[in-house]
Amino acid sequence: MKRGDIRKSVQKVLFFSKWKRKSYSVFQSMNRVVLISVLSINYFLSVPAKAIEIVDTTEVKLEYDLDEIEISAQRSPALYSQVARIVSVIERKEIESYPAQSVQDLLEYVAGVDVRQRGTEGVQADVSIRGGTFDQTLILLNGINITDPQTGHHNLNIPVSLSQIERIEILEGPAARVYGPNAFSGAINIITHQPESNLTKFIGTGGSYGYFDGDLSGSVLTGKFQHSVSLNKKRSDGYIDNTDFDIFSLFYSNKLEISKGKMSFQVGYSEKEFGANSFYTPKYPNQFEEIKTLISSLKWESNSKLHLTPAVYWRRNNDRFELFRDNPPSWYTTHNYHLTNTYGGNLNSWVQSILGKSALGIEFRSENILSNVLGDELNSPVNVPNEDAIFTKSKTRNIVSGFFEHVYYSTKLTVGAGVLSNYISESKTGFNFFPGVDFGYKILPSVNLFSSFNTSLRMPTFTDLYYQG
Repeated sequence: MKRGDIRKSVQKVLFFSKWKRKSYSVFQSMNRVVLISVLSINYFLSVPAKAIEIVDTTEVKLEYDLDEIEISAQRSPALYSQVARIVSVIERKEIESYPAQSVQDLLEYVAGVDVRQRGTEGVQADVSIRGGTFDQTLILLNGINITDPQTGHHNLNIPVSLSQIERIEILEGPAARVYGPNAFSGAINIITHQPESNLTKFIGTGGSYGYFDGDLSGSVLTGKFQHSVSLNKKRSDGYIDNTDFDIFSLFYSNKLEISKGKMSFQVGYSEKEFGANSFYTPKYPNQFEEIKTLISSLKWESNSKLHLTPAVYWRRNNDRFELFRDNPPSWYTTHNYHLTNTYGGNLNSWVQSILGKSALGIEFRSENILSNVLGDELNSPVNVPNEDAIFTKSKTRNIVSGFFEHVYYSTKLTVGAGVLSNYISESKTGFNFFPGVDFGYKILPSVNLFSSFNTSLRMPTFTDLYYQG
């Protein structure tokens, strides 16, 4: 270091000039104050402007990944950037960063989605979109309709823990021509993660009031199959009287990919027992409910020029509601028992050409209930499984839906149009048609203009049709 002008003071100050490249130079600065602020000025002046440009690689990557996500916002698969609808996507990185303990917690972060939770940890919640009701929102698990026909209160009885969720897609606005009846104000599609390697993970949490949350998940590859399984247990004694809960869920899925297509299977079971303190009315704070839900489906997706996607599914929900958990009055003689079985199948097909993508599909769905409160009188009562009670009422309805849609894409323009034809048994209106059209134009790379016109319908739940209170 070259010695500069040294001013006499209480403490000697050395003004830095330049490096001398001598082995002993550094010793000349010992026990002295060295002013080197001029170094930073010379550095920035000597570096080209391009070299100091800072690029936020995280932000760029997130934007790129989001554009390339294939979502289910129309009858044929489409990239996020191609959809001319308002779609919100919660990705895996966001799920891990949010302070959420359940799917219900995650949905509260989406604009336009209203979540009314009863209790914590996903005990029970109602979800609505764009001012609709909890009975006007369709819920899907990996594209399979798992909406409960008894009441929308049970729509989020999903046997999937947060560790299994890859992303959540929220389609705002009427979506009947995409998903069928009950997608009146929107639809929520929960997509689970299918790991591509062998792994095991456990997450455990404990707290006051006897709180425990344990989540065990794992995946394994066997040949061309990818298996994934998760087990979750939550419980608490409750922070006030009659707010205890005990939740168990088990979910298994597998995927087989071959040259001709992909097959996916899923099955899940959840069991909830909880004190329903003032859940439905503050007049009776000592309510209790037990819910058991089973969900299963099998789907195939072909890779041929004419893409075919057949799927079959079954959902079973058993609900026991106690207006008085203990010490019931003399006029209260029995609890409410409901057993619903929903099963169906659909076939979706689409083909791509220079004019865009054309999709055609058909779906059959059967909704059935046994109850001692809801439905028409049975000729012969049916015993409630594992209970000292009987079902005295029942109801069955079948829904047949047909779909057609065509979407045209260009560099900046997206135009889609389609129609749903729907028939409901027990209805005197016959077939009804629900058309819709979507328009999207990319003004700038980061600015899109959307406009859409869609019609939709909602079938009343069995509670809507028969409950008297």
